[in-house]
Amino acid sequence: MIPRAMRLPKNTSPNATAKVFIISTMALNKGKSNSNNNNRIGLSLIGIILCLYTIGLFASIWHLPNPTHRRRSWMERVKLPFGGSINLSRTGIEDVQANAIEVGGSDNSVTNDYATNPYIPEAKWPVSIRDEDGNFEDVLHPGHKAKGRDVKMQVPKMWIDDPVSIHQNKLMTRELAMKIGSCTTPNAHGDECPLSERTIYVAIASYRDYQCRDTVTSIFERAKYPERVRVGVTDQIVEGEDGPCDAPYRPCKEDPQQMLCKYKSQIDVFQVDAPLAIGPVFARHLGHRMYRGEYYYMQSDAHGKFIIFGDSSMI
Repeated sequence: MIPRAMRLPKNTSPNATAKVFIISTMALNKGKSNSNNNNRIGLSLIGIILCLYTIGLFASIWHLPNPTHRRRSWMERVKLPFGGSINLSRTGIEDVQANAIEVGGSDNSVTNDYATNPYIPEAKWPVSIRDEDGNFEDVLHPGHKAKGRDVKMQVPKMWIDDPVSIHQNKLMTRELAMKIGSCTTPNAHGDECPLSERTIYVAIASYRDYQCRDTVTSIFERAKYPERVRVGVTDQIVEGEDGPCDAPYRPCKEDPQQMLCKYKSQIDVFQVDAPLAIGPVFARHLGHRMYRGEYYYMQSDAHGKFIIFGDSSMI
C-alpha cells in the first residue's frame, strides 16, 4: 500500500504523476549524496585524530629514558636515542660510590657498607620544627623558576638528606625499617617501643581553608593515644584575611583544654603566602619536609573531621 501522505488524487493526470515521481527520485538521490559526503568528512576527521594520536604515542615512547637495569638488544640494533632529552637523577648511593672512586676508595666496600648499615638520623620525641629556627634552607620557588625568576623560600630541611641511600629503591627489610621511628618512651626503638607509643605524623596541605583547625582538632579528639600524634600543616593563607590553622576559637588562657591549646607543642604550622601557592603537590612536599622520623606517616585533607582516627584500630 502507498502511505496516505504519498497518495495522489484520483483525477491526477499521468504527466503530473511522472513529474512527482521524478522530483521524489531526485530528492532521494540528493539525500543519499549528502549522507555520503557526511560519511567521508567523518571518516577523514577520525583518520586525522588517529594520526595525531599515533604521532603523540610515538613521541612519548621516543622520549622514554634508556633503561639502566637491563639492556634491550632491539634498541641496540635500531640505534634509537631513547631518553636523549631526559636527565636521569642519580641516587645517593651512586654519588657516594663516585666520591669514593675519586678519592681512591673501594666502590664495592661503600656499596656493602650502605646496604648493611645505612646512616639513619636519631629520631627524637617530642620534636618540632620550631626548634630548628635559623636552620632552614633556601630553595627556589618552582613556579617562579619556571618563569625565569628566582624567588627564594626558607623551608625546613629534610629529616634525611638522601632517602634513597637508605631504601636504595628496594623494599626495606623489617630489620632496617624498625631502625626508623620515634617512641614516646625515651631511648626506646624498634620492638622495644610498645605499639601504643609508636609515633604518628600527619601531614596536611591547606589553602585558605577555614576548616583546617577543625580537622586538626578532630585528629586529637578522636585519637586513642593523642600524646603520640604530631601534625604538620602547610598553611597557605592571606595574612589578615584568613585565620591560621593553629588558632583556637577562644584564647588558650580562657579555655586551655581546647585541642589546639592542649597539644600545641605537637602541631607545626608552616605558613606560606597564598599567592605563592602552586597546587597541592608543592604544598605536600613542604609537608614532607616537616617529617622528623615518626614511626607512622599519613596525609589528610584540611576540610574534614575524623570520626575515628584509627591509631589503635588500624595499627
